[in-house]
Amino acid sequence: MTPDRPTAADPSLALLRVAFDRGLPYLCAALGIERHEFRYADLRRLPGRFTLACADLRRRQFADLGDRAWLLAGEEARDAFADLADRPIPALRADRTTPTTLADHIRPVPPGGSDRIHAASRALLALACAELLDHLRERPDADPGDAARTGPTASPDFVDFEHRYLDEVSATLDRLELFGVTLNRRKFNYPMSTAYISLTAHDVDQPAYLLPQPIEQALQGRQRALIRGDAGSGKTTLLQRLAVWAARAEFPDELAGWNGCVPFFLPLRHFPLRPPDPDEFLDSTGAALRPQLPHGWVSAVLLAGRALVLIDGIDELPVEVRPHYVRWLRRLTREYGRSRFIVTSRQPAVPADWLRDEHFLSLELRPMNLTDQRAFVTHWHNAMRETALRAGEPFPDHHENDLADKLTVRSDLRRLAANPLLAALVCALHHDRRMQLPEDRMKLYEAALEMLLVRRDERKGVRAVEGVRIAERKQEALLQRLAYGMLRDQLTEIDRDLAVRRIAEFMSRMSITDTAPAQVFRHLLIRTGLLREPSPGRVDFVHRTFQDYLAARQALEEHAHALLIRNAHLDTWREVFVMAVGHAREQERNRLLRGLLRRANWRRRDHYLLLLAAECLGNAPVLDPQLREVITSRTRTMLPPRTLDQAKRLAGLGEPVLDLLQGPEYLDDDARIATVATAASVGTEAAMQFIARFAPNAGESMQRYLLRIWHDFDPEIYGRLVLSRLRVTVPLTVYRAETARALRHARNVHTLRVEGMREMAALSEIPGLTRLSIAIRDTVPDLRPLRTTKTLTHLWLICDEPPRNLNEINRLPELTSVLLTIDPVDDVSPLRTVPVDLVPLRRHRARINLDDEGRYPVLGSTPYRVSGAHARSWDW
Repeated sequence: MTPDRPTAADPSLALLRVAFDRGLPYLCAALGIERHEFRYADLRRLPGRFTLACADLRRRQFADLGDRAWLLAGEEARDAFADLADRPIPALRADRTTPTTLADHIRPVPPGGSDRIHAASRALLALACAELLDHLRERPDADPGDAARTGPTASPDFVDFEHRYLDEVSATLDRLELFGVTLNRRKFNYPMSTAYISLTAHDVDQPAYLLPQPIEQALQGRQRALIRGDAGSGKTTLLQRLAVWAARAEFPDELAGWNGCVPFFLPLRHFPLRPPDPDEFLDSTGAALRPQLPHGWVSAVLLAGRALVLIDGIDELPVEVRPHYVRWLRRLTREYGRSRFIVTSRQPAVPADWLRDEHFLSLELRPMNLTDQRAFVTHWHNAMRETALRAGEPFPDHHENDLADKLTVRSDLRRLAANPLLAALVCALHHDRRMQLPEDRMKLYEAALEMLLVRRDERKGVRAVEGVRIAERKQEALLQRLAYGMLRDQLTEIDRDLAVRRIAEFMSRMSITDTAPAQVFRHLLIRTGLLREPSPGRVDFVHRTFQDYLAARQALEEHAHALLIRNAHLDTWREVFVMAVGHAREQERNRLLRGLLRRANWRRRDHYLLLLAAECLGNAPVLDPQLREVITSRTRTMLPPRTLDQAKRLAGLGEPVLDLLQGPEYLDDDARIATVATAASVGTEAAMQFIARFAPNAGESMQRYLLRIWHDFDPEIYGRLVLSRLRVTVPLTVYRAETARALRHARNVHTLRVEGMREMAALSEIPGLTRLSIAIRDTVPDLRPLRTTKTLTHLWLICDEPPRNLNEINRLPELTSVLLTIDPVDDVSPLRTVPVDLVPLRRHRARINLDDEGRYPVLGSTPYRVSGAHARSWDW
């Protein structure tokens, strides 16, 4: 991506600031209420919402206005507020003052100019007036005795309850089950502030070649989003993190406009019979406060546009009731349209455009690439090291480096650790088994179950703590039957009493008569680590993936092959079918896959079932060779793939799929990208060699995609095999030194942006680099290594503090322009021969010319934009 330019055609922030500077005192006086002392900190949560509203206004009503005309409209609205100091103050009634009537008082008749600019100015003015009125209603120090003027959310009862509720949310949800971190302890909870790993997501309406964005960036400026992801991809954890950020008003910069929101976390598995009413929104995270809930508080927060409604797990509802919940969600978004709504689901459960009519952004969580996985390994081991330190236990430091090295060289391990759940399992087992790891996903789950059911208590010498002695196999059998029963009943959460009754029924079949069912259930809940009690009286599996794994094993034991085949097209059974193929013996596996192919012959969804069969091959180490050939040949009829989802499923065939895929000369752009995505999901060196065929003569979209998947592989090997054949003509961003170092293999890298990378030496190895942007925060960059970069002509430095060795820039022989975006610099005199632009982090600018001898002035604390007399325009 290209670096952000210093200016943009967006008048919203300047308009919002002057509205609060001049418009707020005017409005307070007009309404006859005590003047509100405005602080700029009060603006923290407003810009994102207001900028989005302005952008929507332009898109819907003023798309014909160019950037210049739109800026003029913003200036006209800004001038209207600036002129209020010389205007008489009218007497307004709060109950009759709307954004439109307030805008009429501020500027009844605009001066000359084009009609469209006037209309845009009036609309922007009304939007700013709406923010002023909302601010007065929501301010915590508003007059509690005047509900008509200040709104219901200013009631002292409401304010006091809101503070206690936010504290409860923060304490309840700031616990992350980071699997394996507390392996030898009773609970797997860990503070989310330490354990959370940021996810990346792709907007399904954007081209596939674009890099996935951090989820915080993807949500920036949006009111509603549907987030889909595979099992274990971190959907629930993400919503919990958003709730904690909201409760503490600690959103990152990208979501600063969300500060001030009140979170409501709604896991739908807690509401299996009917959707919750607003007053039931506290049931999952604030149940202890329900008796103290002031009447109408939740509705008031929703109406004020301050609610962040986090709806988790559409896929965990039975298929037949989902339409009822969709109607409920539509009603919520229409009645409380100014509040924010985030919904999650597994991908197969709902299509990407499921909520498009309700203006939901559709995002897909992306698998972790090698860079993400190595960061996760570091994060996991840091958390584990901290836990061991607090307990006074030793921790082997070499485990982290060993696992990071294994991920780099083993493509099968990278495929295995594709999401946070599986990556945490890999980390835990690597540590538990002294750096020895299972070879595939099924063995990974098997080893995890063994670790949870047996080795965790054996290591601590724990025996029959709950007064229960049950062999490992019988514990598994009880859990299998519980999981399978929940699957058949389409439940992901079960009432505790019902679970105990089912345990009693299973025990009678297994001749366990010396222990009460309630004791056995308590043992499974406390000692195995597979069950949990998310709310009083409710029980579920610690992760749905474990429920699917155990249910698949029980289905095979009950010879339910026909049921597995009949339900394979349902999203709630898909993973169960895949795991059943992995559990099955050879003859059972053959029977399951033949049955699936027969259904594919007559069902309209034959492509869906064929892709499922191809995905199952990755879990089928032994299979009838003729059946494998049939699946492979049938898969060939679906080639080339045209979507990233198809690509991911086809990759289940493993390396043999590379022989089926066509080269670039036979494909259009979409098919080329999906074909490369299939090979990238295979992940081996043979896959990289196949991908290299697409590098010569790659257009812009293919270049972007080849650079995007670079992070899925070892950077050096990918650079040697793929980048060496790629002529790069698109802007490129790198974040790590080893990635930058691999660019020495690439051809024609002229423009490069570097973010967060502290080691500059790798940049000197890139041949032909002419334009370089370096963005570094929280550290002082050292520019000495840049002196060996002989071809650099343009340099842009974006940093918090002036860089060290600034004089080294003066030694670059071809450098013609430098742009510094930093806090005020005391002295740029070392740059005697290079035109310099100094752009402060703040937006106030003044132009200063050099003296006749070309010397730079010493700059004090005032921020300046400084340009040399002969500086060229900065054009990326």
